[in-house]
Amino acid sequence: MPLCQFLKEQRQKSCLTQQEAADLLGDYKSQFISSVELGRRKPSIKLLKRMACVYDVCETEMFNRYVEEAEEQAVKKATDRWNHKEELEIPVFGLLALALQF
Repeated sequence: MPLCQFLKEQRQKSCLTQQEAADLLGDYKSQFISSVELGRRKPSIKLLKRMACVYDVCETEMFNRYVEEAEEQAVKKATDRWNHKEELEIPVFGLLALALQF
C-alpha cells in the first residue's frame, strides 16, 4: 500500500478531519494534508514522526512504511535508468547490422 494511502487510513482511524490533523500537526493547512494523502507532496521525516504520534501509530510501523515506499521508488528509478541506458548504448552500426540480417 502506498504511504499516502496508509497516512490517510491512519488519519481516518483516528477520527480526524484533514483540518483537525493539520491543527494537531502544527504549522500545516488541510490542503497540505490533502496533497500528502493524494501523493502529490512528500512528507518530511519530521512530519511522519509527528503523524505517528498524532495518529497513534507505532513509530517503527511508520518507519517501515516509509522505507517500503523508498525501496519501491528506488527500484522503479533504477529500472527506468537501466532500460533507458541499455537503449542508448546500442551502436548505430549494430542497428544497421540487425536490419541487414532481415
